[in-house]
Amino acid sequence: MKKPALLIIALGLFFPLSVSALTGKRNILVLHSYHQGLEWTDSISEGINSVLKDEHVEIHYEYLDTKRNSGEEYYQFLVDFEKQKTSLSSIDFELIICSDNNALRFIMEYGDELYPDIPVIFCGVNNFTPDMISGRREITGIIESIDYKANLDLIGTLHPERNNIIYIIDRTATGKMVKKELEDVLTDYSDRYSFEFYQDFRLDDVPHKISALGDNDVIIILTFNRDLDGNFISYYDGIRMVYRHSRVPIYGAWDFYFGNGIVGGLLTSGLYQGKAAAGMAMKILNGTPASHLKIIEESPNQMMFDYNELKRFDIDTGKLPDGSIIINKPESWLKRASEFIWTVTILSLLGLSVSGIRLIQNWRRQKHLKEINEELAERVQEKTADLHDKVKLIEEQNARLQSALDEINTLSGIIPICSHCKSIRNDKGYWNQVEHYIAEHTEAQLSHGVCPDCLEKYYPDYKKKE
Repeated sequence: MKKPALLIIALGLFFPLSVSALTGKRNILVLHSYHQGLEWTDSISEGINSVLKDEHVEIHYEYLDTKRNSGEEYYQFLVDFEKQKTSLSSIDFELIICSDNNALRFIMEYGDELYPDIPVIFCGVNNFTPDMISGRREITGIIESIDYKANLDLIGTLHPERNNIIYIIDRTATGKMVKKELEDVLTDYSDRYSFEFYQDFRLDDVPHKISALGDNDVIIILTFNRDLDGNFISYYDGIRMVYRHSRVPIYGAWDFYFGNGIVGGLLTSGLYQGKAAAGMAMKILNGTPASHLKIIEESPNQMMFDYNELKRFDIDTGKLPDGSIIINKPESWLKRASEFIWTVTILSLLGLSVSGIRLIQNWRRQKHLKEINEELAERVQEKTADLHDKVKLIEEQNARLQSALDEINTLSGIIPICSHCKSIRNDKGYWNQVEHYIAEHTEAQLSHGVCPDCLEKYYPDYKKKE
């Protein structure tokens, strides 16, 4: 192990360093009431992360899992667990975001002991009253409110022939709070609708109940997570179970049901709750005290509809509120035509581009072949000229040789010569002197001289003088 690493460990033993001091990031604790994988909880996390992901912030998630577990004994277990965890942790949290009522209640009861003097932002809290945060200064947040009246008015506009509303609400803590909120609203609609709360249900009985509904009924699904036997079902599995057996329109109050079988409605969004909480978090991290930020009382809700369900129940889209979001809506013929034209144009341009590229490639290939042919022709020409020169040289050499041969008259055969005077007999039988014969049969020219022997024999006096 290198010395710097040993030094860090040694310092950590005597002077515990916080994670933020080592990483340089600012730490935020997100305390969720429910569990990871629950659509609502995950959408809040997604909203928080979408705002803080590029802000040099480290987000730590904790899940109380109170949708699947409840009771004071379980809460005491959570408290003991968090005490143990915080005592061993070296993380310095600068801010806490808590989602939904159970997490807020946990912070209000045990926050001073577990996370003292840390600002708190809450979101997704139902039935909010100021006394829920009394006693804590640095706290603010976003209220989650459901506009039950808006959805009842919407159903009256879209389904004037239906007058019986079935609310699906379980007996979880959220379900009990939602029913309490409803009781203050429904009295204003008693002349228009009859209401039924499907609350004491078992999952095995749901298909029979839903399939028995008729032409006067509308379902509003609110909380559907746990039955009388304590069996848990996710939001997605719950809405799909209801949808498979329903012949009547289904409306909702939260966007985690949206796109899975409900017609729509004025929906509360966990994504928007998370984004709003993260926006507040950035202001606090930049120096604004939490107590200076007003609580957002108007929940960021949105009218949303599924086109497939609108068509299924023959609902006129012209009756939808202005600004409504519609998913699964088929594209208009004009848009399809424009997209077709764009597609054809792009494909044509691509085709032209490909053709152009091929033409350029062919032109380059032909140019290259032409250069090769020219080079070959030039080489052939050079070789031909060289060969021509060589042939010419050979011809000249042959001519010179032939000329030399022509100049030579070869004496061959038996030549009769006189043994005394050395005269030679020609073909006609005449005897000629040697020099005359050679001159006649060759092109050689002879000159007269005297050899040493003849000089001594015939000119002895001249020889003596020499």
